[in-house]
Parts: sequence; structure tokens; C-alpha cells
Amino acid sequence: LFPEHFGTYAIVTLFLELFAKFNNTGVDKYIIQYKGSEGRFIQSVFTFAVTNSLIVFILLQILARPLLSLTGFLDAEIYLRVLSFILLGSPIRSISIAYVEKDLDYKLGSITSIVAAAVQILVGVSLAYMGYGVWALVLGNLLSVIVEIITILIITRNVKYMAISFDSKIFKDILNYTYPLLISTILVYLYWNIDDYMVGKILGEVQLGFYYFAFKMPHSFQDISTILSRVTMPLLSKLDDMKKKLVLYDVVVKTTAYIMFLVLLNTVVFGREIIVYIFSEKWLPALFSFQVLMAVVVLRNITTYWGILHQSQGITKYFLIPTPFNLLGISIIGYFLVSSYGINGMSLAVLITMYLSIIVFVPKYTRIVLPSFSYTKTLAKPLISLSLIGVLAFIIKGTFPINSLIHLITHLTLVSVVYIGFIYFFLQI
Repeated sequence: LFPEHFGTYAIVTLFLELFAKFNNTGVDKYIIQYKGSEGRFIQSVFTFAVTNSLIVFILLQILARPLLSLTGFLDAEIYLRVLSFILLGSPIRSISIAYVEKDLDYKLGSITSIVAAAVQILVGVSLAYMGYGVWALVLGNLLSVIVEIITILIITRNVKYMAISFDSKIFKDILNYTYPLLISTILVYLYWNIDDYMVGKILGEVQLGFYYFAFKMPHSFQDISTILSRVTMPLLSKLDDMKKKLVLYDVVVKTTAYIMFLVLLNTVVFGREIIVYIFSEKWLPALFSFQVLMAVVVLRNITTYWGILHQSQGITKYFLIPTPFNLLGISIIGYFLVSSYGINGMSLAVLITMYLSIIVFVPKYTRIVLPSFSYTKTLAKPLISLSLIGVLAFIIKGTFPINSLIHLITHLTLVSVVYIGFIYFFLQI
């Protein structure tokens, strides 16, 4: 695959993900925090979700060509239309997983995610080697979703919720809970994708391909907080003792920080070698953006839990406040930096906006539910670990140069083992 293939696929996912935000209205979070009587509850939620998915799917089929004409990527129309069938499977996946995770059973989501990822990699890589270009990315994604849904149905053998039931009270309750999440999610989508649009519009398809690579590779680690959130939200919903909530929140944030700081450390120290020996030298123009955007992912993973904390308490109104700030920040800072510094400037614009948003909003909103929580105290030891082992990693790299993939793997393994060992002994202090 070449940068132009990723550039085309980036435009396809740009619009698909926009409609996916309307499709995923937050019914999974609604199910988890719901404490009323069951009755026909789950059937009504399923009816709401399916109706919404059909409407969104039909709208995308109608608007696919007009939307793509705005970017000049009309050749991507067939890819967008085919990939849009993913939207129809969303209700089965989200409701099935939410229903079992409400009872603190997390195996289903983990198993199906692993299966889906394996299928996407297998199909995508196979078709790429066979020369299918963009279709390798499209079909890999589509088939992974199909297999994931089939796996869910096989494991749960529970289709009782797949029935039509209209309950106006539940529909109204869903809308009241999810509309702030929906609006916030759409704004989040805009500020996380306005950079793709600006890079494609200003710099063209090839540079967009490099930027898409630099953005998507780090964001594969976003699943770390996603997995932990599956455990955290049901537990926070069930806990009434604020001291226990505080302890749980502290553990989750600190655990995420330790994991993500190791990923960041290896990316910063060995980023060039990772690209050269794993992806090939043709992707080196994306190196700086890859490293900067990994820092963005680290910040996102560590600070994302305030939203889970609020959702677990049935609070969604604060989601509407940070997102316009972020959208405006990336648009203004990104416009000036991308014009002068290309994709490197855009990645810096994303990092600067994310950092400012965290400083302004995250501690404030966390303290609404947990007044005594301190990010400074929680992140102190992870930051010390990152700094000390980071210096050591640079010394190791300078002393023992990396000339092959085997050398790279050895360095990554050595630094990771030292990092984990240091943390183990550091936590005993």
C-alpha cells in the first residue's frame, strides 16, 4: 500500500465516522447506567437503535456523492457506499456487549474485539499483497465487523432483545440521556477530523496519506482506555461509597499512565527505527507527526475517564462544553501551522489544543464528582518513571546502535523489561 491509498481511505472514513456518530447515540452507556425495571426495556432500546441505524444508513447512501464532491475525491464513492453497511450492525454489537457488561462480565467485548482485529489484519494484509489497494483496507474493515457480529451471536445465543417494542417513555428517556452525548460526540468528531480535511485540502492526497498513517498508528493504542472503560463504568455505576470511587478512579488513571508512558517512551526513542524496520523507509516523512500524535494519544487515554465518571452518574451535560473549544483551537492553530510546516505543523496543532483543553477542563470536571482527586499526585510516580527510564533508553540506543529488526526488538524488549522492573520496585517505596 502507498500513501495515496491511505489518503483515499482517510477521506472515506472521514465521512463514514461522521455518520457513525449519529448512528452510535450512546444507548450502550444508557443500558449500563439504567436502574429501572426491565420489562420490555431492552426490546425498546433495540427498536430505537435499529430505527436510528436504518435512517443514518439511508442518509449516507443518498449523500455520499455530494459529500465527496466537497473534497474532490469522487473516485472514493464506491468505497464509502460499501463500507457504510457497517452501520447496520452497530445495534447488535453495542446492545449485546452493554447488556453483559452491565453485570460486570467483560469477556464478550474482549473476545470479539480480538477476533475482529485478527480478521481485519489478515484480510487487509492478504489483499494488500495481492494488489487490491484501497479495497484491502475497505474489505478488511467490513469483514472484521461481520465476523465480530457473528461471533457475538454465537457466544451469547441471546436474541431475545431482537424484537420490536415501542415505548414512548423509554424513547424519551434515551433521548434525554443521549442527546448531550450525541452533540458532544459530533463536535468531537469534527475537531478530530477537521485536521484530515485541512491536510487533504491544503497539502493533497499523498501528504494526507502520510498524516493518516501518523494519526492511525498511535490511535490503535486508544483501545487501552476503551478496554479499561468497559470495566470502570459498570463498577462506578454500582459503587455508592465515594471513597471507593476515588480509589478505583485513581487506580485506573495510574494504570493507564504506566502503560501509555511505556508506549510513548519507545515511540520517542525508537520511532525512526520502528518505521524503517517495520513499515519501510517510504513512511519516514510521517516520523515527527507519528511521535507527536502518540503523545496526543497518551494524553487522551489518561484523561478520558472523567467522561466515564460522569456517565456512570447519569451526568452528560458537561460534555458539550470542552468540544467547541477544541474544534476552534485545532481549526485556528492548525490552519496557520499546516500552511507553514505541513503535516508536522498540523500534528503540533492537535497536541497544543489537547494540552490546553486538558489544563482548562479535565481537573475541574473530575472534581465535580470526586472533589479530592488530584491528577498531580496520581501521575507523579508514572512521570518520574518515564523521565528516568527515558534517559536510560537514549543511553542504551547511543551505546548499542540499531541496524536490523532483531536489534530493534532487542532494544524494545530490554527497555520495556527495565521500565516494568523499575515500576515494580518504585511502587514498593
